[in-house]
Amino acid sequence: SSDLDNIALIEFQRDMRFGRYFLVLAAPRLLQVMVTISAALMLQSYWALILGIVAGRLSTSAMSYLIHPYRPGFRLDGWREFAHFSFWTWAASLAGLVRGRSDWFVLGPVIGPAGLGLYMLADETAILPVTELIGPAATALFAGFSEAQRRGGTSHLAIRVATTLLLFSAPVTIAVSASAPHVVAALLGAKWAAAEPLIAILAWQCLFIPFSAICSQFLIVRGLVELNFYGTLIAAAIKLAATLAAVAFTHDLNIIVLIITVVVAAEATIYVAMLRMAGETGLRANLGGLLRIMLAGAATVGVLLATGLSWQAGLRPPLLALLLAAEVGTTAVVCFALVDLGLWQLAGRPDGPERQLLGALGQFIRLRRSKVQQGI
Repeated sequence: SSDLDNIALIEFQRDMRFGRYFLVLAAPRLLQVMVTISAALMLQSYWALILGIVAGRLSTSAMSYLIHPYRPGFRLDGWREFAHFSFWTWAASLAGLVRGRSDWFVLGPVIGPAGLGLYMLADETAILPVTELIGPAATALFAGFSEAQRRGGTSHLAIRVATTLLLFSAPVTIAVSASAPHVVAALLGAKWAAAEPLIAILAWQCLFIPFSAICSQFLIVRGLVELNFYGTLIAAAIKLAATLAAVAFTHDLNIIVLIITVVVAAEATIYVAMLRMAGETGLRANLGGLLRIMLAGAATVGVLLATGLSWQAGLRPPLLALLLAAEVGTTAVVCFALVDLGLWQLAGRPDGPERQLLGALGQFIRLRRSKVQQGI
């Protein structure tokens, strides 16, 4: 029923009124759970799931009209622009599907169901810093980009935001890779021990995914959906070709995932190139911040290797593994922060990702303090 929802809900995202948008999403899902449980108790059949889904979809559509006064009418004004935007967005979605799933179809017949399951689990675990930290920020960023677009202040914005997200995600990425054996022991168990090297390699994708995601999102906000499609298509073609070449060269899954990780880095380069074609790069202005992040990351890896905390082979009891993973993560974050902030101070505290992140943190603290004082 998403096609029947009130289109004006997009205003809640654009104006960053996420309280009402959350209500539209949360209330129907609560109703869906209640209907599913009640129907399951009465019918004792899988039809309970279907009834719950239907109730959730219909209530979402109804809620979208209750919470916003806009009522769409049937008009053909601007249909050409709408058709152009819709077609290229749809085409980019298809290309994105190929990019995201082509490796499954190529690897499946070669490494078998067990190997494919191992690869999929390792990939999902490795990119948790992106899916759980960067992903939720994407909705707010889309609204922020839209607002900046309306005000005409989009210059260098995409690369600046991506660099700031990299400053946040880089130490977490290093921690996940370095503590891969502990993560497997604590979360997955001994039967998934073969996933350790895969997670350690695939985790490095998290350094490049933010650039691809942010640049793609920025192109859509700018209305450059055709350019975004070409970027996604090129990325999909490169990934498909690289995966086919990898399995033709070797069946060693460790080497294959290394090649796939390199491809993800190439995808980020492609999207930055597309952004440059749109006249919105900002890469040179953010080189200082990127260099500090690279040096801080290299220093962090060096410290983890020197202390023997990183990439320790061997399974341990889940509780001990969890404590060791926490130790690695804390060491990585503290070391990275100290080195990066030290370099930032030596550089004269220029405008960069550090200032952006500290500014956002300060704003959050002030907001929380204000709410506490108001008794909220």
